[in-house]
Amino acid sequence: MAPINLQNSQLIFIAVTIFSLLTSSISSVDKIDAGNYVLTLDHTNFSQAASDHTFLVVQFYAPCLSSSEKMHKLLCKYVEELAPEYEKAASLLSTHEPPIVLAKMDGSAEENKEVADRFHITGYPTIVALQNEGRHFHYYTGPREADDIVRTLKRLVCP
Repeated sequence: MAPINLQNSQLIFIAVTIFSLLTSSISSVDKIDAGNYVLTLDHTNFSQAASDHTFLVVQFYAPCLSSSEKMHKLLCKYVEELAPEYEKAASLLSTHEPPIVLAKMDGSAEENKEVADRFHITGYPTIVALQNEGRHFHYYTGPREADDIVRTLKRLVCP
């Protein structure tokens, strides 16, 4: 009988070890994903996101590339400065009722051009607030710091 108990206890030890490893892996994935509250959209998922969310705020951006043009560098600066503030605002709004969802889309990508053209995007970053599945929209021209973005968007949703 002792060998059976030994095998059972070994099986239990192995099962507990595997369970512990799986649990720690899952929680570390949750921690990685928890910092990303901004949806990443493209031409394949834009319509679905617009219909899934009552109030969707989309930042159209162009990736910063190495360029010697001063104007391009200035626009890059705005895109890069906005990114962490936009992410922080999305995090703060993640529990708001009614939901306010923040997203981003590379408006300069050829495959996303049709979506960007639909909203007359001519410069980056441009933020567009969509309501009613994207049938109603307006350009966000408010402040670009997280707390102020949150305050302004809350006013837009719940005047």
